[in-house]
Amino acid sequence: MPRTEVVDERFFQVTVDEDARVYVAQRTEIVFATLEELDQTMVLLEKTIDRFGRAGWKLIIDLRRVKGRNDEPFEAAMRRHRPRLHRGLDQVGLLVRSVVGELQILRHIREDGGPMAVSSNAQLLLDELGLTSAPAGFSVDSGPSVRAEP
Repeated sequence: MPRTEVVDERFFQVTVDEDARVYVAQRTEIVFATLEELDQTMVLLEKTIDRFGRAGWKLIIDLRRVKGRNDEPFEAAMRRHRPRLHRGLDQVGLLVRSVVGELQILRHIREDGGPMAVSSNAQLLLDELGLTSAPAGFSVDSGPSVRAEP
């Protein structure tokens, strides 16, 4: 039976699917009011993952419910947190609401490197991560399914 861990119910809910070895971090619609809230939440998310381990695990971050941000202070804070969050995981997949969100995350992937995937289509993201079924806590049906053609 998968275990559900709540990092901070205002910003993220994390489901730990021990059978599939996948963390699903679902972002809520609540926007960070301050960078301090962001920092505190990201540290809690990192610690949750550390409790279960990183090697052999995948992380899916579902960002469909929150409005994207690209202001420089937010971007700078996320540049600090992304390497710590992704460290040691086999793969990281980010699910976004739109093609515009995909473009923003693709820029992050170019900056950070590493085994990362992004899509605005849940099934395509699962396929890219090599998952044959949705892990606990992940919904293929919720959110838009828009995909940019190359």
